Amino acid sequence: MHSASWQAVCGFLTDIYESLDRDDITLRTIFEMICQHRNARLALWTENGKKRQMDYAELPTLCAGAARQLDNLLEKKTGVIALHMANSAMWPVLFWGILMSGHTPLLLNAALPLKTFESILIKAGAVAVISCDEHPQAIHPQRLLGARTQVDMALFESRWTDQIIFMTSGTSGVPKLVVYNGRSIAGQIRSCRYFYRETLAIAYPRSQGVMRQLALLPFSHIFGFIICVAWYPFMGAQIVYPASLNPDDMLFACQKQRVTHLCAVPSYYEILARIMLKGAKALLGKQADGFIAWLKEGRLQKPELYQRYQGFAKKLCSRTLGHDIRYLISGGGMLSPDTAAFFNRLGLYFCNGYGMTELGILAVEKSDKPDKRMQASIGTPSYGVRFTLDEQGEILVDCDYAAVGYLEEDGLIPLEKPFSTKDLGRMLPDGRYMLLGRHDDIIIDSDGNRIHPHEIEERLRRLPGVSGLCVIQGEKKLVLLLEGRPEGDVEAISEAINRVNRRAPASHYLHEAWILPSLCRTAKGEINRRAMAKAYLDGLENAAPVSVSEPSEGVELTSPLVISIRRKVAELMNVSQEQVFPGANLFSELGMDSLSYMCLVQWLEEEYHVPFVLPDQQRFETIYQCVEFVQNKGGQ
Repeated sequence: MHSASWQAVCGFLTDIYESLDRDDITLRTIFEMICQHRNARLALWTENGKKRQMDYAELPTLCAGAARQLDNLLEKKTGVIALHMANSAMWPVLFWGILMSGHTPLLLNAALPLKTFESILIKAGAVAVISCDEHPQAIHPQRLLGARTQVDMALFESRWTDQIIFMTSGTSGVPKLVVYNGRSIAGQIRSCRYFYRETLAIAYPRSQGVMRQLALLPFSHIFGFIICVAWYPFMGAQIVYPASLNPDDMLFACQKQRVTHLCAVPSYYEILARIMLKGAKALLGKQADGFIAWLKEGRLQKPELYQRYQGFAKKLCSRTLGHDIRYLISGGGMLSPDTAAFFNRLGLYFCNGYGMTELGILAVEKSDKPDKRMQASIGTPSYGVRFTLDEQGEILVDCDYAAVGYLEEDGLIPLEKPFSTKDLGRMLPDGRYMLLGRHDDIIIDSDGNRIHPHEIEERLRRLPGVSGLCVIQGEKKLVLLLEGRPEGDVEAISEAINRVNRRAPASHYLHEAWILPSLCRTAKGEINRRAMAKAYLDGLENAAPVSVSEPSEGVELTSPLVISIRRKVAELMNVSQEQVFPGANLFSELGMDSLSYMCLVQWLEEEYHVPFVLPDQQRFETIYQCVEFVQNKGGQ
């Protein structure tokens, strides 16, 4: 017999599914259903040291007020309106207000200056932009919100549209405009239909507790939007807004606003893990070493220590995340099993998810067994999603709630079916899936950004006595495999690798190197990277290690040029300067895409009067490379 909690969650999720199981579903329908939670709080935040809140009952009139202001300013013209604004309680107000006024919202990443989106605005045919940046088409948010302007819905003639435009990041090419409609978003919400079969932690009715979701991911991103604008508000949850993206502010919000749900990218959890390890040392003193070894490696000196360590873990979680945290999910990048194991050993319900801009959230690990969650698997496909693996192991997706298509000059171009993800996966015996990497050999780091192994290999082509090489990804680091000739000088090879490491960005550090008699090759004679990665994981045979030094982090941080460029990069990426190391890769570690890179180059040209033209389509990958170029060109 099922428990009362199970029955409550089952009924709650079934009701959600059935309420959206209709042919005439639109974004307006979803909004009206969200607004039915009239007696609940929608948003919590801190302003000038005081707690603030907004109720669901306020949402309709606030949105109507913004819509009317848009009508007045644009003289009832319709078209695309770009929303270029950081997360806040007023972001959903403006988003729904745009739709209500008969316009289509184009969601832009507010971490980048508005001027970097000029070509996107032209392509989308935007008639206006809501942004704090200066721009000929810009409307400042306060002109639409005023003193939280409210309009009687009964007196406002709304002209709803049923489309949203998202933008892909552009880290792997030209950004694409992806169009969703109400049916697509409704499908995302309905995908939770059978979650209760595996877990009661992700979503539950108010009778089982209040859900408070931290607004951490940008709402312009499909993951952040679905979670904080559509999914949890549809369930009547509270959205908590931290004062900033600084880890201290985020943890403060978790504690003071009693956050229950946290969704973030893998890199954030890696930062959080370091904070918690530091907290463990402060909390436990001399007892911390054994506890930390258990958290990181699962190693117990004595079996009887397990109960004690569980007590330590509970206290550490309460001090760091507060007493109410119930569910954490990682998405938007490759999650390390070590990170998944770390948080699950703490007693937290920590899961890995999977999705993409064109398809939304596709799968999440929902097992109630910690040992399965520790694998960093992505679980089974959600309701309405079907995975198949082709002969190469690539995941092909057939999704009932995929985007309508890409917005091009000729109109909407439908997505291919099934959709080719370019992600490699493996199905486990119990039907769950594991992500293995990318079909095109690109290495995905923990931030979801791409490292091109060919770029690293190119720097090593002239290693003495080496006839072939390839870079693969180990469990947490890059590994170099070499095909050595008999006359090879191992010491010279080691010295050459260390020399390359010293000049490489942190994401390109080679932490291991092995010499083998031969490397696996294809019929064309090319090195088979996938086969070598498998051989490494299975255990290399007849392999000789090459001594590789850990790259030094002795970086000169006090140079005025370094300080200036650091400050600019931090501003572009919306992070603190402490997070921007001169040796860090701008793209794979800091998340810079092609648009923000163009903005950086433009600033460098104007600031230092140096034409930044690089040969052969090369680009700067670190602040050090920018500094070196400016100095060599005599920049002022």
